[in-house]
Amino acid sequence: MKNYEQIEHTGDIGIRVFGESLTQLHENAAAAFFDLITPIELIHPKIERAIEVSAGDREELLVNWLSELNFVFQTEYLLFCEFRISELSETSLKAVVRGEALNLRQHHIKNEIKAVTFHGLKIERLEADNWFGNASIIGSFHDLQCPRDSQTGVWEPVTEGLHWFAQIIFDI
Repeated sequence: MKNYEQIEHTGDIGIRVFGESLTQLHENAAAAFFDLITPIELIHPKIERAIEVSAGDREELLVNWLSELNFVFQTEYLLFCEFRISELSETSLKAVVRGEALNLRQHHIKNEIKAVTFHGLKIERLEADNWFGNASIIGSFHDLQCPRDSQTGVWEPVTEGLHWFAQIIFDI
């Protein structure tokens, strides 16, 4: 199952990320971030790094998490492909990430991300009986896990999986 999709945004790059838990949402957001830079399947888990971030609230925490990963990439040229969050609260996150040094012979750079922005930032818990209340995400689910009933044409509600949604815009 796909855990993110790229969305159109003038002059920047936007993504919608999905996860079964808030922890998985943060892990998937990190994977999506690096997949925007280079195909994540080209990154190998050769080195390990501990990452800790804190913030005033849940939205700022997501921005700080991705900003810290971007800082490590920009300053140490490290790409990551595995993300294991060991502690997550509304205001702090501890994780171990795995990846390798950037190798331009191996890693094709698709996008250079300058910053993670607060513009258009959303984090939402999606209840199974109200998944389609937000019109901006309806198109996302039909490609992911919520098929239409073949006889009625109505989207089938999902009671498991993809319970969290985030929208993030990156400055390129």
